[in-house]
Formats: sequence, C-alpha cells, structure tokens
Amino acid sequence: MNSLVLKYILTIAEEKNMTRAAERLYISQPSLSQSVKNLEKELGVDLFERSQRGGVLTPAGEHYVEWAKQILFAEAMMKRKIQDISAKNVRQIKFGTTPQRTSYILDFVVNQFQKEYANYKIFLEDRPSTELYELLDRGSLDFIIDNTNNDTLNFRSIPLIRENLLLAVPGTVRLPAETKSGYCYPVVDLAYAKDQSFCLMPEDTSLGRYSLTLCKKAGFVPDMRLQCRRQATAHLMVQKGFAATFVNELMVLLGGASPDVNYYYITPDFPSIEVSLIYRSDHTPLETDRQFVEQIKAFFSEKIAHAFK
Repeated sequence: MNSLVLKYILTIAEEKNMTRAAERLYISQPSLSQSVKNLEKELGVDLFERSQRGGVLTPAGEHYVEWAKQILFAEAMMKRKIQDISAKNVRQIKFGTTPQRTSYILDFVVNQFQKEYANYKIFLEDRPSTELYELLDRGSLDFIIDNTNNDTLNFRSIPLIRENLLLAVPGTVRLPAETKSGYCYPVVDLAYAKDQSFCLMPEDTSLGRYSLTLCKKAGFVPDMRLQCRRQATAHLMVQKGFAATFVNELMVLLGGASPDVNYYYITPDFPSIEVSLIYRSDHTPLETDRQFVEQIKAFFSEKIAHAFK
C-alpha cells in the first residue's frame, strides 16, 4: 500500500463521486475503480457503498479515511523536517488563502518576504476555505490564512488582523449615512439597504451565511438576484450597477476600491471578522515557520496602519 492509494481514497471521499474524483486526480475512472477494488480485496472489506455515485463511505471506509489522513499528514511532516535539515540554502513554506485575499497576500510574498529571505521557496494555494482545510488536513499545506477557527482542539489560530465588513452599493445609489472620525467610509444603518437587489455568496460559505444573518438582524430578507462564489465577482457586479453586496474591508483598502462603488460601514454592530494564520494543532512549527509567521504578522500590521493614514 502506498500514499498514492491513500490520496485516491481521500479524494473519492471528499468528492463523494467516483467520476469527479477521477477528473480531479487526472486518471481514468476505470483505473481509479480498479485501485479501490484492489485495496478493498487486500483489506477484506468494502470502503464504499456500491451505489450509482460510487463515493459514499461505509463505516469501515470512514475509519480508513481518518487513518489515511493521519498517515498522509505524518508523511508530509516527516518530509518537511528532512528537507529543513538537509537543505543548505533553500527553505519551503506552503500556505493557502481564499481568492479574495490573494491580491494583497501576493504583495507580501513577492515584494517583501522573498526580498528579505531569498533562500525561501513559497508555494501558495488560492482556493475556497473548504479546499484549504482539506489540504491542511493532508499536510499539503503548512498554514492557511482564513477567518479564525473556533476549533481549538484540532487547530491553532494566530490572529493577524480584525477587519470590518463593508456594504458595497452601485455608485448611483446614495444611502442616508453619516461620516465618523477615524473611518474611511460613511456609516449607514443596514436597514436602509432593504430595497436594494443583492449579489451574495451561497450559504455554504462563511461570508454567505454571515451576510444573511446581518440582513435578518436589520429586519429584512435580501432580494438576492445574483449568487456567486467569489467575492471579487460580487464586487464586479456592484461596479456594473447590478446589485449590492458585502465585502471584506481589506480587499477594498488594499487596492480593491472602485470609483463606481459606494462603500459603507454598517451599524449598529460594525460587523467584523478576525483573520488568522491557522495550522494543525499537531504541527510542530520549524524555525522556518516561525520566521514566516513573524514576517506576515508584521506585514498585516504595517498594511493596516498605512491604509488608515
């Protein structure tokens, strides 16, 4: 049994579909099915229920998947430590973040970190949160940058910044708002946006759920005319005058502001999200990791200070 077979099983379990798993793994479905059958024959149990979709785990399969995650993670950590010991000049950092944060994270990676630490090789994954956590579980990533995780048993979160959530409306829309000292944009009661059409992210995303909660607290159900999975796409819909949406403050302050959009801080709660550097609790950071953590914490502090000048 090798690690490739373990990755096959995990991918099928994640996709819950043999065809999609084969596409993701870049192998043929017959080859993937045969690998599963060979493993099941070796183990003497069925790992997946025999159904049309072919990706539903049996109880034995669920236990196997948990074991496979631990094995792959341990293998990844072993390779990291060996590389860190043996590499004379090159160090590796593998981290991921969501698409809406990529633009300003790249600024950190390209313009700051690698200039100061030329002997580091950076691997950046640009994916939705669910996929980032899958890679973190496997040990394919050392860190992810995402909203702080409340699961303190399995993960450690190093707070980086706390950012407000902004209401973004087309430039032709003016809401009754007031200016406040120390704030980059006017402040508005979200209830005044009840008549706007919205473009929101789906409920299986943290921002999508949070957006609906905010509207409910403001006393209305949003008229959702559009739905998309990327915050940048929703922001584009606002620029085109199609709908309103909610955006992270950093995306706007660090280069994403548009002259065709009016941005507002939201009362009465001034909703905010804590962003953290997250890693598995059983991941023992190397010296390489510690230097990266300190540099990225300093980067966020400097960027926020500059944005509010």
